[in-house]
Amino acid sequence: MRSIGKTYPKARLCVSMTVIAFCLYGPPGRAQVDVLMNRYDVQRTGANLSETILNTSNVNVRHFGKRWAYSVGGRVYAQPLIVSGVTVPGVGVRNVVYIADMHNDLYAFDADDPAMAGRPYWKVSYGHSVQLPNPQIGYPGYPDITVEIGILSTPVIDKATSTIYFVTKSQVGPLISDSLHALDLGTGEAKFGGSQLISASVPGIGDGGSAVTFLSRTQNQRCSLLLAGGIVYLAYASYGDWPPYHGWILGYDAADIHRQSIVYNPDPDGQNIGIWMAGAGPSVDSAGNLYVITANGQTGMNDLGESFLKLSVDPANNTLALADYFTPYSQASLDSNDDDLGSSGALLIPHSHLIVAAGKEGMIYLVDADNMGQYHAGTDPSVDQVLQEIEAFPGQLMGTPVYWADSAGNPNTGLTYWWAQEDVLRAYRINTLTRRMDPTPFAMGPSAEQPQLQDGILALSANGHAAGSGILWANLTLGTDSLVTGRGMLCAYDASTLTELWNSAQMPARDSAGAFAKFVPPTIANGKVYLATFSGKVIVYGLLKDGPAGNVSVQVFPNPARDMATVAIGGTGTGGNADLELFNASGALVYRQTVVLDGDQRVMIPRSGAMPAGVYFVVLRMASGMRQEAKLVWRD
Repeated sequence: MRSIGKTYPKARLCVSMTVIAFCLYGPPGRAQVDVLMNRYDVQRTGANLSETILNTSNVNVRHFGKRWAYSVGGRVYAQPLIVSGVTVPGVGVRNVVYIADMHNDLYAFDADDPAMAGRPYWKVSYGHSVQLPNPQIGYPGYPDITVEIGILSTPVIDKATSTIYFVTKSQVGPLISDSLHALDLGTGEAKFGGSQLISASVPGIGDGGSAVTFLSRTQNQRCSLLLAGGIVYLAYASYGDWPPYHGWILGYDAADIHRQSIVYNPDPDGQNIGIWMAGAGPSVDSAGNLYVITANGQTGMNDLGESFLKLSVDPANNTLALADYFTPYSQASLDSNDDDLGSSGALLIPHSHLIVAAGKEGMIYLVDADNMGQYHAGTDPSVDQVLQEIEAFPGQLMGTPVYWADSAGNPNTGLTYWWAQEDVLRAYRINTLTRRMDPTPFAMGPSAEQPQLQDGILALSANGHAAGSGILWANLTLGTDSLVTGRGMLCAYDASTLTELWNSAQMPARDSAGAFAKFVPPTIANGKVYLATFSGKVIVYGLLKDGPAGNVSVQVFPNPARDMATVAIGGTGTGGNADLELFNASGALVYRQTVVLDGDQRVMIPRSGAMPAGVYFVVLRMASGMRQEAKLVWRD
């Protein structure tokens, strides 16, 4: 660690090394989906296109609902992340969900097993979260964040090196500081330098001297982290526009976080440019360029506020270089009215050079990434040299849109989804060939659902382009009094029609979503939906045991068995195929065959050399996503 004259709190590590047997939903299955960053990918599409379990026919109040919840020590502002096939020492190979909270804690829980919801595989606590209200944080009575500030942004994971990166904010005495950390996914132990205090300085007169220096107490690390080109990127805004603050982007070597490889400040001779994007992280194109959208700024001082920025890595100068940008003609008005353009992240439309986003003024901008338009003064939108501008929403948008290429037969078209404050859910169709968005909504959600305080925070799941597989999920507030105390609701819509399929308020006693977590999209992976809350927990939704496979039974005999085991499958009568799988006690798959579900039947499992004596688990996995299990003991 570089000597910078400051200290940070040492982490306290608590690891549960309990050896557990295979549990009801425990073994790693095939085609498991990883969620390694906010909004699934570096284009920030917000879509998991490998969801083969949940679909429009089984997400309904009868078959889908709350399964369990993970309790944590603070509010959860970060999107839960999922990694499959993690080797946990003393346990085996497991699918793991990583949850960060504002109490400066990071947890690793089993992603599949409700019996393990109260026992994390490991927990790292950095303590010393910044308690609120605090005279150094925001203006007096600052309401946007309450209780404490710890881990605020969504971490990023490098599965190739089994590493999770995240930022904590801490206070020891009067000193408030930010630190970047790197931990091993399986053990929670520090790696690649462990922890690095965040600091930066650039030449400039914006703060009244000859240099502008990073100040943790005025800088808000709201944007999700990005890992690109071996660099971990952090982006900063402010707490309630309380000066002095700047729009820092800082990069650290992923293999040695003590090495700061990027320092970028878009307003060193001014102030007040924030990069917050409602929690989304910077986006990245195929050439490695970064895209961010800024909020407020100071007009007339080489200002890059209220702008789309395209940034290329400049290793010679240890910074980012401005490659192109777009600033609306109405920049001054946006600033004066607090109509942040950067209240959403930059959605890069796949297989194109198109960028789409909208801000608090309710205007959708479609921008050419190769010729962004820069800034042209004038008095009406006609001077903006962008592909398209659509006056789309009556209320402000504070959430990044979602994209789904819904047509297998036409790769040049797809749907973008938006949910602004005081408006209904909307889908707009975009054509990448003509580079136009249809200004008439393709579909609209229920008129009765119009959030008053915060737009719906969206995510999408689908099995590629398959019809009937697309589901748009929304984290929605039901409150009208406060964004930090309001009740939440998880909703599911048919992504092709925006017809509501299910919501957590239909059976509140079973499915209640707790306190709304603003800006946090639901995480959908492997047949489950993980919802962050401000209730000190993450709730898991999925298919219920009394759903379409509720009458199916699986029995094994003889048990123990020596050379051959018989699996009796009963109560199917539904047709279709299912996978019969055998896992050892470490969760490794040792046998699989496909069976036809056609009434009561018996299936033989022959013993092989890969099956030494011990405890095994038989899993019948159906196309609906439901599964039944039984224990098998091989003996010598």
